[in-house]
Amino acid sequence: MLVRQESQEFIERLWRSGVSNILLREKAYEIIKERIINNTYEMGEMLSENALVQSLGMSRTPIRSALSLLDKEGLVKIVPQKGAIVVGMTVDEARDIFDLRIALESYVADQLAGALGEEDIRHLQNILREQEDAAKSGDAVAFVHQDFNFHLFLFAKHNNKRMIDIMRNLRDRMIQCGAKALSDEERFNQTLSEHYAVMRALVNPAENQPGLMMRKHLENGRARFLNHAGRSVADV
Repeated sequence: MLVRQESQEFIERLWRSGVSNILLREKAYEIIKERIINNTYEMGEMLSENALVQSLGMSRTPIRSALSLLDKEGLVKIVPQKGAIVVGMTVDEARDIFDLRIALESYVADQLAGALGEEDIRHLQNILREQEDAAKSGDAVAFVHQDFNFHLFLFAKHNNKRMIDIMRNLRDRMIQCGAKALSDEERFNQTLSEHYAVMRALVNPAENQPGLMMRKHLENGRARFLNHAGRSVADV
């Protein structure tokens, strides 16, 4: 009877330990990923295990597991016995993402022309007010998160599940792109102005074609990113 009780206690300890490691891995994964997306960790930066242990306040095991997950997602490259190098966003990858978004989002905008209800418009206005607040405080991270919400909401209203999945899969790279491109107050204001233009076109499509407004907005966003990356707009 005593042996059975000790065995059960041992199994419970193992189970708790396993759950704890999984929770810590998920926590480490989310923190490191968010720092990469927000460009706190820059492209090419070495993330040493020792530094991450100190920064996150946890052991190497969950940190290594988290880095392994991020390696599979292409956000870092594992360096054995050291840690990982941040892969980040390349210019070619950004161009591919913008090309895909221009094709999909201009189509969605045209499909939603004149179809948004009053509640939908209020929701978009709330998102834009959040962006304005983020712009005033210079918070690029909060700004690009709301930028993503603006675009995702239009996909949700179009209700094409395949397109929504594509958009969500691009979320991390879109935020990373946006945070890179927003280097000054003028670029915050340009993006906001373009969002308002898209919304007005959706409400009054007879005045401006929503798809055209969306295309211009995304082409400008691509140019802003490439300019930040030191590439000529003419090279797009």
